[in-house]
Amino acid sequence: MSQLKVLAVSSLENAAVLEELLECEDLNRMATLQPAGENLDRAASFPVDAVVILSHEMTPSECDFVERLYMSRGKLAFVLICEAAEAGILSRAMSCGIMRVLTADMGKERICKGIRDEIARVQNRTDSAEIREYDSRVISVFSTKGGSGKTTLAVNLAAALQKAGKRVVLVD
Repeated sequence: MSQLKVLAVSSLENAAVLEELLECEDLNRMATLQPAGENLDRAASFPVDAVVILSHEMTPSECDFVERLYMSRGKLAFVLICEAAEAGILSRAMSCGIMRVLTADMGKERICKGIRDEIARVQNRTDSAEIREYDSRVISVFSTKGGSGKTTLAVNLAAALQKAGKRVVLVD
């Protein structure tokens, strides 16, 4: 199994705890940074597969740091480890780009598995993302007066386009 590269992000007082949680044979912790603006460029420069954040409340400054990193490196897996998955923490985590939230009481093995799973999910999503271009059009039929034949016109137009081999969605 290849080594997955992880960037650890936590406050100074939680750094040792996070480093211990990330001691897994297939996870390679590249660095541990504090979630501060001056570390943003440094964090964005690491060639990692995931960013793992240890936070007990997801403060506004932590959210800002993660969101900025997410915007600059969106193809990374972002994982939050917290004490309890409370609604407020989950909401703040999702709003800044974190898609997986784990709790510290899960144990090291389950946390490592959760990180691996999130990395795999993100890599599968980005590898299989197929950009399609559609030759689509939106046709609106509008009138302020009721009974003027808008629905009749829309249905007949949709039927004619479908007979011509076009794919049609009609919303009335």
